[in-house]
Amino acid sequence: APGAAAQPGGGDGPGAGGAGSRLAFLGSGPSLWAVFAFSMSVSLISTVPVLFPASFALSEGNVFMEVGEVGVERFETGVWTAAVIAANAVVFGLAFLHTRKGRLPLISGLLQALASSDVSRRTSLVAVAVIIGFYAAASANELATEDVWGDWPNLKKTLEVWSPDTVDFNFAPHLKYAITTASMAAFGNYAVLPFVASIILVFLTYLTAVQITGKRSAGLIAMIVLLQSRVFLTYDTSITYTNFWCVLFLGSLYLAARSWPFGPAAFVLSIFSKALTASFAPMAVYYYLRADLPRARKAMIAGAIAAVMAAGIAVTAETGFSVAGVKQEGFSEGEFWMGFASFANQLRLDGLVLVFLIPVIVGLFAAARRGVRHADSIMVLISGMLFGVPMLTGFTDQTSQPYRFVPLVVFFAIGVGMLATMMPAPGRRTPKLA
Repeated sequence: APGAAAQPGGGDGPGAGGAGSRLAFLGSGPSLWAVFAFSMSVSLISTVPVLFPASFALSEGNVFMEVGEVGVERFETGVWTAAVIAANAVVFGLAFLHTRKGRLPLISGLLQALASSDVSRRTSLVAVAVIIGFYAAASANELATEDVWGDWPNLKKTLEVWSPDTVDFNFAPHLKYAITTASMAAFGNYAVLPFVASIILVFLTYLTAVQITGKRSAGLIAMIVLLQSRVFLTYDTSITYTNFWCVLFLGSLYLAARSWPFGPAAFVLSIFSKALTASFAPMAVYYYLRADLPRARKAMIAGAIAAVMAAGIAVTAETGFSVAGVKQEGFSEGEFWMGFASFANQLRLDGLVLVFLIPVIVGLFAAARRGVRHADSIMVLISGMLFGVPMLTGFTDQTSQPYRFVPLVVFFAIGVGMLATMMPAPGRRTPKLA
C-alpha cells in the first residue's frame, strides 16, 4: 500500500544477491555516473539559455546568426540569471556545510527530522482532500471558457464528426478524441473530463511519490510543487492540449509495481492519447528495471514494451504511415539547439523549475549514491523529458510547445518531494525503497 516502505534488500535490490540482483546494476557504480553525466549535461545545456536568452538565437536559415547585428548581445543576461546564480550558490553552499558534521546543525537537524518522520495516513488523506478540493474549486470556472489556442478550431471540427467508425490506421490521438467526445455527451462540455484528468494527475503524482519514497509527506510536497506550476495551471482545463497522455504514462510507472499487466497496458494507451509518449519507452524501461520487483516481472514488463515498440516500428516501415501531423525530415542542427532553448522560453513563468533544476539533479545523484532507490530513475525522467524536446525539433517539423513540459514538471515535483524527505544526515544511508 502507498506509504509502506519495502524491506531493505528485498526483491531485486542490490542486497538480494544472486541472479535476482543482475537487473538492479543500473543504479550503482559506473552506470550511475554515466546517468548523472547525461542528466547533468542536458541540464547544464538547458540552463544556458536561462542565463543568456540569446545564446541559441537562430536565423531563418537555421544557422547561428550574429545576434549583435540586430542589437542583441549573445551573452546578455536574462531576467532569471541573478536568481539562478544566487539560488545555486546558496543551495550548494548549504549542502557543503551540511556534509561537514556540526557545521550547520539547524539545517542538518531539519533534514534529519524530515527523513525520520512522516505524517499519519489520516492527516495525509485530509491534506490531499483539502489541496485537491481547493484546486478544483479555484479552477472550475475555467470550464465555462472556450479554448483560445490556435489548434482548437480544427480540433473542434474533428470532435464534432469523430466516432469509432472514423478510426483509421494511424497514430492519431483517437483515445483523446474518444474521451473528449464522451465528456460532451455526458456533461455537455468538452472540458470536464480533461479537467478530471488533471485532477487525477495531481493525485497520481502524490501516489507515485509515496510509492517510491514510502513517505506521505513526499507526496504532499510533490502535489504542492506541481500545483504552483504555471504551465500545469495553463493547460489543466484545456481541450486542445489535454493531460490524458501524462496521466497514462505516469500511471504506467505507478501500476507496474502493483499489477504488471496494467503498467505496460497504460503505456500503450498513452501512445494513442499522444504519440510522443512512444519516445518515453527507454525511460519507462529504466524505471521498471530499477523497481523492487521480481526479476521475471521486470523482464516481462521490459519485454512487453520492447515488443510493442518493435511492432510499431515494423508496421510503420511496412505501411509507410506516420504520426498524424508529424513529418520526418533530415537532422537540423539549428532546430536541435533551439529545442534546448525552449526550456527557458516555455517555462519562463515557472521560476521554481528554472532556478532549481541543477540542484535537484545533483541532489538526486547524491541521494542515489546514498542508496535511495529511484532517485536515479527520477533523474533520468527529468533529463529525458528535457532531451526529448531538441530531438523532436531537430528530427521532425514539430515545434516546441509549453504543454509538452507538463511531464517534466511532474517528475521535478516528485524529485523535490523525494529530496525534502529522504536526504539523511552525513554518514548515514537511506534504505532502498520500491
